[in-house]
Amino acid sequence: MRYLMQPTGLSSRQSRCEEHLRQWVENRENLTIISFHFWAIGSPMQRTKEGLFRTLIIQLFQDHPEVIPTVAPSRWESLSLFNEDPQHLTETELGDMFRQAITHISTRAKLALFIDGLGEFDGDCNALVSLIGECISWPIKICVSSRPWTEFENAFGEYPQLKMEDLTYNDMTRYVMAKFGANSRFRTFQERQPEVAIAISRSVTEKANGVFLWVNIVVSSLLAGIVSGDRIEDLESRLDLLPPEIQDLYEKIIESIDPIYREHAAQLFKLKSTCTDTPSLQLLWYADEVKFLERAIDEVSGTVTVKEMEGRLEDMRLRLVSRCKGLLEVHKHASPKPCRSSHKISPDEVAAYTGGTVTYLHRTFSDFLDRHEVQEKLDGFIVKTYDPNLRISAAYVALAKLWLRSMAMDRNGDYLFQIYAAQSLWHAADAKESSTSEAVQLLNHLRAKCAKSCKFSYKLFGHRYVDQMTDHCHPNPNQGFICLATVLGVGQYIKARTNEPGLMTTAQETNQGSLSRISRRIKSHSNAITTFLLPLVYLPGHNSQSVIRALLEEGAKPNETVRMYNSQDDTAWEKLLANAILLSERSLDDNEQDNLTQCVRLMIDGGAKISIGTAERAMKISRQYKKPEYMLWVPSVVAVDLFPDVKVRFRSRRDMGSEGICELLMGMRRDPGAKFDLKSCHYMMLKAKKGQSAS
Repeated sequence: MRYLMQPTGLSSRQSRCEEHLRQWVENRENLTIISFHFWAIGSPMQRTKEGLFRTLIIQLFQDHPEVIPTVAPSRWESLSLFNEDPQHLTETELGDMFRQAITHISTRAKLALFIDGLGEFDGDCNALVSLIGECISWPIKICVSSRPWTEFENAFGEYPQLKMEDLTYNDMTRYVMAKFGANSRFRTFQERQPEVAIAISRSVTEKANGVFLWVNIVVSSLLAGIVSGDRIEDLESRLDLLPPEIQDLYEKIIESIDPIYREHAAQLFKLKSTCTDTPSLQLLWYADEVKFLERAIDEVSGTVTVKEMEGRLEDMRLRLVSRCKGLLEVHKHASPKPCRSSHKISPDEVAAYTGGTVTYLHRTFSDFLDRHEVQEKLDGFIVKTYDPNLRISAAYVALAKLWLRSMAMDRNGDYLFQIYAAQSLWHAADAKESSTSEAVQLLNHLRAKCAKSCKFSYKLFGHRYVDQMTDHCHPNPNQGFICLATVLGVGQYIKARTNEPGLMTTAQETNQGSLSRISRRIKSHSNAITTFLLPLVYLPGHNSQSVIRALLEEGAKPNETVRMYNSQDDTAWEKLLANAILLSERSLDDNEQDNLTQCVRLMIDGGAKISIGTAERAMKISRQYKKPEYMLWVPSVVAVDLFPDVKVRFRSRRDMGSEGICELLMGMRRDPGAKFDLKSCHYMMLKAKKGQSAS
């Protein structure tokens, strides 16, 4: 299905099937193609009917916006009158909109609907079958694909269909024969017993049921047996024991790993699945070291020769081959060109310097590893205490130190040092609680390295006041590092390193400039630039609640006022509330909305003041922000990789008013189940006002 929907070439946006569909359309411009692909391990929207409806509706509306007022009149009216429509669309309402859209559009255009992966649908199969049956009754063309499940075969068996294995059988046969023919021992075996060799090749193709990946794995297994001197009976037995389903085949391969290597293989799978980005071979080498922490802290990067590094990478490649049975692969990249200071290094060039990237054999193996029962099995293989996040954090520290050496030579060292330092913090945030002391030790070492590179401190820890205080202050990179740790959610480190409750002295004023000693005495102004940690919490992050809780437990005071350089007397609560207002203007899913609500509720339960004045000051701060305050402590290159852009789509803070926000917060204090949802609250206020006007 994906093949059919892909463009025919780089210069064309037309899908492979569109040319044939155009023959069905008299007016060549009057064709609309909509599609949806179910994905079992994706977000709920990627595996449910709600996601199906939303995706197809938006495609229909994009091609035919004129039907929107007819299909969704109440929604359109609300949007037109109030410039908003925050209420949640139910699955029933989405289904009605989809049906009405099809009804109206099919009178003016030809429609073709493609739905892929019915077997990955998460819900009642009968309901999905009924929906597709309804679609079949409409004057549109529809194509669906699925694994051979009984429910779908019974429902759609009477309609024209094709099986991929029927179309790919000859291609697979040629592939199998070519792979076997390239092996000298198999050629010798084929010369001695040609009929048996052909029979084995045919059995592989027939058992594959059209899955090329299955063929690839099985052929490799059989060739390994031939190299090991397997007899004909051994090869036949090996083939019979391999299950036809790819997921079962993965399980069989893992069970076949040598017991000596099984624990190590499970550790490597854990490392790969824990990495937020595709890991390099070099990263895995550092993470896989027995004494990984000592290696990251004690190794002096300048002492590692190119030959030594090449040997390490080759050792790691061999470990992956012997332990992981080909389920993890190393993708080599072309040899990099010498870098110049004006040349920004690309991801592929970084991978070339670091031995290539480590990837899964196939996406389906990643899906397989994500299954709960598979994770439990891997945990059962691992006997010793093992923390993959701590190991990856340590590996990024080691890589950061390697690139720190080149910072004086070009900007690439600076760029990669920032990325690796942030990734180290990011993974340290998810380290196990039992690893707290090791994580603190590791990050103290990283903090010291950041402090030594103080000429880059503005890039690493650039705050919105930095430009104003550059001429008058000496930045404090040690404290700035804790600010960055707060942004990235390293709660364990914050609790261990915070001296003052929830405050950081991020810069020290000099005697020069407009703020001299005398003027400071007159103004009673401290010579320290102090920053709240609470507003720096990255509210969308999954660790945001734990960081806020940790800061409050350490004595952070939500209502304490600190005069920052050239700024108003704002409290930590007002700044965090401003960030929450900004975040609430995005389209949040249910989990994000619940997380934001709990963050605000922690502050309320921690004694945060609720008043119209507080809400007014928070709204004023939010209007001054070009982006939330936590983003201002993150280097731009890191922000691109780790944080999404904050796109404001809703002007609730201007329209709702401080009274509305205050009432919403008071409601949260009264009702434990109330949510911090400015959109819904604003909608209800407008609805109430409209009712009052009508009366």
